[in-house]
Amino acid sequence: FAAGILMIALLLISAATFVTVGGAIEIGGAETITDPEWMRVLPQFGFGLMRVATPPFSLVVMVTTSLVTLKTSVLPRWIAWAGFVLCPFPFLIITPVPMLAIPIWVGCVSLVLMRLPVAAASD
Repeated sequence: FAAGILMIALLLISAATFVTVGGAIEIGGAETITDPEWMRVLPQFGFGLMRVATPPFSLVVMVTTSLVTLKTSVLPRWIAWAGFVLCPFPFLIITPVPMLAIPIWVGCVSLVLMRLPVAAASD
């Protein structure tokens, strides 16, 4: 759970760094930025967070969920195997496309969880 929270926090910080300069100018009413270094540094910092800091946490979330699924059968077994197959893809730093493994896996788990029958609450 903590790894998932850290992964989402890093992705949100990464997204914030991509839009900081443009948002400050367009929405915040800041003066035009005369120092071009901010325009170069912030997006690169965000890209580094997204591509270097996030994958270890996504790996922990996918692997632990997959191990718990195999042990308890709380989710279908194919979800566990999909987690094992998709977990190394975010570490491929060639292009941003491997990061799609995270939302694909989260989407599959979410769909399975939505389709599970709801247990009756005991009084």
